[in-house]
Amino acid sequence: MNRRATARDLWTVHYMDSRFHNLRRIRVVAKAVEIVRELNRKEDEALLRIDALGWTYVEESRLNEAEREIREGLAIAAELTTSERDDLTALGHAWLARCSLEQSKTKKATKLIRKSLEIECSPWIRCRVNMAAGDIALKSGNHHEALQYYQSAAIEADRYGGEGHGYQTLPRIGLAYLGVGKLQAAKEEFQTVGAFEQIAIGKLYADYGLAMVALKEGSTVRARALIEGLREKLSRGMGSNLLSGLINKLYDDLEADPN
Repeated sequence: MNRRATARDLWTVHYMDSRFHNLRRIRVVAKAVEIVRELNRKEDEALLRIDALGWTYVEESRLNEAEREIREGLAIAAELTTSERDDLTALGHAWLARCSLEQSKTKKATKLIRKSLEIECSPWIRCRVNMAAGDIALKSGNHHEALQYYQSAAIEADRYGGEGHGYQTLPRIGLAYLGVGKLQAAKEEFQTVGAFEQIAIGKLYADYGLAMVALKEGSTVRARALIEGLREKLSRGMGSNLLSGLINKLYDDLEADPN
């Protein structure tokens, strides 16, 4: 995709994502959308709506707003040339699939992600499409399939140099390893991403994953300590609604456990 946004603009958006500055990201990107629309930079506007706004709204569980921005971005993308359109279309359908997944519309999510997987696209788009496909498989209980998608996403990421020390792929691979019963492999994935403490989102997901590992190993005390630490961080406004939901569910499960 021949994106015309500056490297600094893209780095700023990516930085805010990896540090969980979601609300700030929404404000900044909304202003950027206004600017590129006035400049008639359709590709940039479509990308910002689909990815920078659409995905952030998914992270914040603001699904109606996410779907609105993604669909508007897809409508703009339909006016572009083939290569530009295909990347944005694949990404848009992948994020719409995630919207449907969060709304518990698994059949719709599966249909959308299949459409996305059929489109030829750039490695950085394919990485995200595979992650979304893995998320759907994981939530459906198809852990081996999820692991394959996540590993494919990591391979695609390597093709363009990766992002943030694997903060998006490593936790997902770890969760898939948990699902197939490979606890040591899962622990190694979480420890790897957790070592880069400057990547806030990676560290949070790493600690969540390690809490899951501890629980599987029967170390309830260790799991509680990790989850309580995560809840304390989230109480300071650090995190997203998606991650908060996972952490709070695990916390409730631990509270309900008499052991």
